[in-house]
Amino acid sequence: MCEILKALRDPLIDIESDCFNNTNMEEILKAAEPTLTDMPVEIILKICSFLDSHFLKYSFSKVCQRFEDILADDHLWKYWVQNKMNGCFPAIPNLNIYEESEIDWEELCLELDSEKKKWSDVKNTTKHIIAKDAHYASVDAVLLLNKGGVCVSGGRDRSLALWNVLEMNPEDSDLKPIRMRHDAHVGWIWDLAADNADCAAILYSASWDNTVKAWDLAADFNCVETFKYVIGIF
Repeated sequence: MCEILKALRDPLIDIESDCFNNTNMEEILKAAEPTLTDMPVEIILKICSFLDSHFLKYSFSKVCQRFEDILADDHLWKYWVQNKMNGCFPAIPNLNIYEESEIDWEELCLELDSEKKKWSDVKNTTKHIIAKDAHYASVDAVLLLNKGGVCVSGGRDRSLALWNVLEMNPEDSDLKPIRMRHDAHVGWIWDLAADNADCAAILYSASWDNTVKAWDLAADFNCVETFKYVIGIF
């Protein structure tokens, strides 16, 4: 049997050599090279799972029409939202109680990624600012307005302080508010709200003195209206 195999070995080697000589090796390698048009969707999705959602939307989807079509599927973004939140929020299986057409899943994923990146790298994304002696009692309410450019604080000293966050220097040991309303209420201030968080004109403060006051942020932080309310216990 060994003699027969040895006798066949040389002819087989010659046939193999002739086949390779008659075939262009570059064409073989080129045919085996994967391209964007024939790469399996599963591989593309696996690659996408490691990429930032902003990069996917504004860069990856612009590479070719196929990538754009794949990333245009709402089911893909729904899965990523649920995966990033570990099923805690939003409760995707129970969305039948809402009008799903009003939810922009792609935008929701972008927002979640932005918040996650912001709070997972606090050292580089936030500033640590200490402001002393503005309030002399505990501060129970803090509200950021105008996309984080303005801050209002209210405390148990019954005072309101208006801060310009953009002008605050963390190295300044004597930070002062741009406006201070001492005795804004006759009770502790426990909640703050605004007419528009991104472009606020009116600030509302609620206090244990059974009043809600409206403050004009543009008109020297003056009180423009007072609402009285009564809390009943039944």
